[in-house]
Amino acid sequence: MHPFWDKVSILNPDECWEWTGARNKKGYGRTLRFKPLPTLTHRISYTLTYGPIPPSMLVCHRCDNPACCNPQHLFLGTPADNSRDMSSKGRARNSPLYGESHPQSKLTQAQVLYIRESDLPGVSLALELGVTPTTICRVRRGRGRKSDPGEIQLSRRISTHSQKITDTQALEIRSSTKPGSALAKEYGLHVSTISKIRLGKARTKLSGQD
Repeated sequence: MHPFWDKVSILNPDECWEWTGARNKKGYGRTLRFKPLPTLTHRISYTLTYGPIPPSMLVCHRCDNPACCNPQHLFLGTPADNSRDMSSKGRARNSPLYGESHPQSKLTQAQVLYIRESDLPGVSLALELGVTPTTICRVRRGRGRKSDPGEIQLSRRISTHSQKITDTQALEIRSSTKPGSALAKEYGLHVSTISKIRLGKARTKLSGQD
């Protein structure tokens, strides 16, 4: 078996097989270890399973999970095919989706609440979260992005659960090969919070320390 699969959480054939290594800002797994294979892990998975990806073709996800590397969840498509798929699933630019469900969103619900409650300067928050100071300002003024009716309640619930994470649990999350969705359910956290912990970007308060 190719060593690539050692970094993939392989579950049942119909489940998502998430990449357990580094991911980019859009949630796609990436690695430079297996050149000349592609750097995005879902493209590596497709190449190892089905062969080279034809020029100008995209590898799309049936599951809409960017970190998934399950070959059964992947299919080839043109940019036009990808656009139609996004539109049919409500992910197109003019989609009525709200908050972090919208593909153009750069911040999760938990991060929005964190920004609004934080006393840190906008520049510091921008550096921490990888956005511009203007975005921080807009979020604090309530104009960062369109909220759905349950967003604040959901964010508060996430924040409350986050305070229950200990240093030991954070280490368990980072060392676990389980998919993010399973860990989120196990620890009562949002999937984005699990990702932040794995990437070492979680706030100090996630560990329960002042």
